[in-house]
Amino acid sequence: MVKKTLVILLYIVAFWLLLPLGLISFSRFLDSALGLPALSALRPAGAALLGISLPLLALAIVQYTKATGNLPVSAFPAGRIVRGGVYSVWRHPIYLFFTALLYGAGMAWGSPSMILAAMPAFIALELLYIRFEEAFLARRFGPDYRAYQEQARLVLPGLHHWRKLVFGVLARWWFPIRVIHPENLPQQAPFFIVSSHRSYLDPFIIEYCLPYRLHYVATFEVFRRRLSAFVFTVLFGCIAKKRYTSDLGAMRKIRSTLRQGGVIGIFPEGERSFTGTLLELKAPVARLFRLYPGVPVFPVALSGNYFLWPRWGRRLRRCPVRVEFKPLLRFCAGQDEREILAAVAAAIRPDDSGLACRRGGLARDIGLILYRCPRCRAFDRLEARGDDFQCAACNSRYTLDGRYAIRDGEGRSLSIDDFYREIRVDRRDVEVDAIASAAADISIARGPALARLFPGSLVLRQDRIVLEPGPEAGAATARTIALQQVRAATIEKSDRLQIYDGQDLFQAVFHRESARKWQDFIAAMAEKRLGALPILR
Repeated sequence: MVKKTLVILLYIVAFWLLLPLGLISFSRFLDSALGLPALSALRPAGAALLGISLPLLALAIVQYTKATGNLPVSAFPAGRIVRGGVYSVWRHPIYLFFTALLYGAGMAWGSPSMILAAMPAFIALELLYIRFEEAFLARRFGPDYRAYQEQARLVLPGLHHWRKLVFGVLARWWFPIRVIHPENLPQQAPFFIVSSHRSYLDPFIIEYCLPYRLHYVATFEVFRRRLSAFVFTVLFGCIAKKRYTSDLGAMRKIRSTLRQGGVIGIFPEGERSFTGTLLELKAPVARLFRLYPGVPVFPVALSGNYFLWPRWGRRLRRCPVRVEFKPLLRFCAGQDEREILAAVAAAIRPDDSGLACRRGGLARDIGLILYRCPRCRAFDRLEARGDDFQCAACNSRYTLDGRYAIRDGEGRSLSIDDFYREIRVDRRDVEVDAIASAAADISIARGPALARLFPGSLVLRQDRIVLEPGPEAGAATARTIALQQVRAATIEKSDRLQIYDGQDLFQAVFHRESARKWQDFIAAMAEKRLGALPILR
């Protein structure tokens, strides 16, 4: 104990007293020997730099001491990586702000030698020391430190920090976020992070609450355009995963990211929920966890996010959000897939109790999911007016409250999921020769991009789907897909139906109809005629 105290005192004297005094004395000697005039114009900037760096330096010391129980002395390194506070942004904030403090002192003093000679030489030696220290830390902590290097920078914060800063300002004003059980946050990487997916903002909410940079596995559809591919790959670090097939490239990227200590984000439902209920988790997620039994799974339960921005809504609403960190889950290579999925589902299931969004225009765009009236069964006749929507065919009126409970004229209160189940297309609706859509834009995948085929419509028959050109399509020819060849009928965003026949991917964007309605039509027809469903998500 005495030896440790002496080392700490020696460290304080050498680095906090003798080093600054040495730099100041050397600079004064050079200024005097060379007859250099004081740089008075820099004094206000130096005073400002002093005022910024001193409290940040003190904060870095306090946060390190609080997190590790020790003073920041190199002779007694911490047993873990400090990731919170300023350490979530900078890897060596004490070095950074100590250097800024000295530079600010030199500028406030106006010493040319301090600014142009002593401090540059000191920074060069400091960077050399940091290089050796980081090599030591990389050997000591392995992939966990490589993940930390990606998360925190030496000087300039990474783009993800600026993103979190902007998102944090928006969140404080629009949707306050409350974190529950922060003690369950993993102390080291790599790990998987899983959550339910009910809002566009889910990845940003989770990233905002964690001191890690996350790499989300995202559908290949968001990478089809060059700009969006650049944004999601370079700026967000996402991993593109193709649907309908085994994607070896995505698996290699996941393996590489985990080996480097990265954090892989997965939404195990495979898409955002339209009705707010937790969807059945996809089996490949369990297989992935079995493939990496040494990598823990960190479940996060998001609540209020569906009220904030439901999939059928085209605009953000105002609602508080709860983020609950659950204890880590660990799975073994031979564990039953159903057991894995059940454990994950139980951990990430949302609980929206006590949460609601502000009223005002809540029913807008509700027709993207509630595509017909439950009373008269008329399609596409529900018209939104503020928090209410009314059937133009039978005048039945419905009101949506802040918890998205729907009250009808009979005094019933239904969830959106209950209402949807009442109006959902079933086999009785496809007992006709043909069902034709209103106007739609039809596209086909050409390589990574989508190319527009023609404006037209979609016609569902008993044994096939016809993509029919409209009058304004000129000489364009219809495309026919046999019903038995439809491998998948999925929805991108909230309004784009994609049909995959094993070779080509077609997309229909409806102008005035619900893509979910047409997905349900195809599913009902396939179940009636073939006794099996295509992939729906």
